[in-house]
Amino acid sequence: MSLTKIFSNLPGNHIPHSISAEPPVVLLERTVGNPDPVEYINSGKYLTERIAGFLASVGIDLTGCSKILDFGCGAGRVIRWLSLLNGPEVHGTDYDEEGIRWCRDNLESVKFHVNGELPPIGFNAGAFDFVFAISVFTHLDEGHQLQWLKEFKRIVKPGGVILLTTVSHSHLIKREDVEVSGKENFLKQGFFFNRTDYWAGHFPSFYQDCYISYSYMERYWCRDFEILGHFPGAMHNQDVTILRVKDT
Repeated sequence: MSLTKIFSNLPGNHIPHSISAEPPVVLLERTVGNPDPVEYINSGKYLTERIAGFLASVGIDLTGCSKILDFGCGAGRVIRWLSLLNGPEVHGTDYDEEGIRWCRDNLESVKFHVNGELPPIGFNAGAFDFVFAISVFTHLDEGHQLQWLKEFKRIVKPGGVILLTTVSHSHLIKREDVEVSGKENFLKQGFFFNRTDYWAGHFPSFYQDCYISYSYMERYWCRDFEILGHFPGAMHNQDVTILRVKDT
């Protein structure tokens, strides 16, 4: 999906403040490790178009969603673009209270919430027909992931979809700071959680590096979800997986 038509409908082709607002450097670096606000905002547009394209490839129209949740929205890199869509009610949530405060002050037409490290989250059952999490499951251990997947199942209506990005073996083999035993463990189990000092000072201690194989998803995620699509390395070199909540 192209966002060109959205902009052509804006009065005088004016880009609203909710799109052009620049987060402070500390939030930029916390989110993407880069203080360039222009790159940050433009990458959000790219990611939004990619999300729409992945959904379209499995027969889902992003603009047809009634209620959308950006889980781990940070300083609104993606959600600011979604706020331009006509129709969907858009929500964003994150563990980072500072980021959510900035979003509430600067990004219009979006409802922002703070979530805890673990569920529950303050939404009714079946509240959303689409939830996505970009670069979130790339940093959570197995326990955190499985609990959040269970919560997603609760807050997404039956037949609704979830889009997640992950990283797999192709990333892990390039990591010189990971011991061979860790890489071998991934090959056996399809899952490896690596603790590193790289994120110290930027994120809480539970935020580390995680690697997941497609076979692991089939074994554990498919208990409650159907995999509609899997696109290796398709979004900033991260794998994209689209899940549909199974009817109970």
